[in-house]
Amino acid sequence: PGYFEAIDGSRVLAVDDVSTHPSTSELLEHYLTPLGITSMLDVPIIIEGRMRCVLRHEHSGPKRTWSAADTGFVATIADLIGQALLTDELRQTRERLRGSEERAQLMFFKNPVALLLVDQHGRIKSANQRAANLFRASQEDLENRHVEELIPDRLRGEHRQHREAVLGLLELARG
Repeated sequence: PGYFEAIDGSRVLAVDDVSTHPSTSELLEHYLTPLGITSMLDVPIIIEGRMRCVLRHEHSGPKRTWSAADTGFVATIADLIGQALLTDELRQTRERLRGSEERAQLMFFKNPVALLLVDQHGRIKSANQRAANLFRASQEDLENRHVEELIPDRLRGEHRQHREAVLGLLELARG
């Protein structure tokens, strides 16, 4: 419809007379005329480059000519609403991330399988209790040790090659 094309491409859609404006002609019969709306001032609320909703001001009675002060004020309010919506979305995302991190930590630390979290240099960043029991060390004692220290001498070279191959695959995947 013409309205959505007009609002999507505008900073402000100020319609002084809805009965003659091309962007509102499709809204006249079923919406504007039955409600007695003669003028409207709409501002799209843009979040991350996409129109998410519209702030609309409707006027009934004699047709209204929207001033620059009217349009500027409404545009500012729309920007504030957009910032509030974005802030709320970020808050919700942080909450979901925090919950996801908590679940991942729970799965790591309570896992019945021995697990080590190792950085790209082979340094142990974290160990669960099962791994600590396996290597007869505390979780803290395992942290910052090189993972190859835990591998029997005869297997260290092969383990290092496997670890480096996995890192290479991860780099390709990011590529």
